Amino acid sequence: MNERAIEVLRAIVAEAAGHEPAFSADSYLPPHLIHDARKVIEDHERFHEQAIARRQQEEATEVQPEKAYRLEHGIRIAEDHYLGCR
Repeated sequence: MNERAIEVLRAIVAEAAGHEPAFSADSYLPPHLIHDARKVIEDHERFHEQAIARRQQEEATEVQPEKAYRLEHGIRIAEDHYLGCR
């Protein structure tokens, strides 16, 4: 749903900026609404990029199941190249 709304805002901004042909001769949006639409698009893109970066960070720091078991049961974790534990 959000992606569709962002696509609509992008189309509106493109038309208002003159990159797309106007829907009709009566088409008009005040500049402050175009500014607000651009801000929403930028915020959405920044949020999306942050979410991807956060997901990648979580995947990079995710504890492997074997290592998690050892931590939970107080088993000393030695370097184990077969399990990928360090």
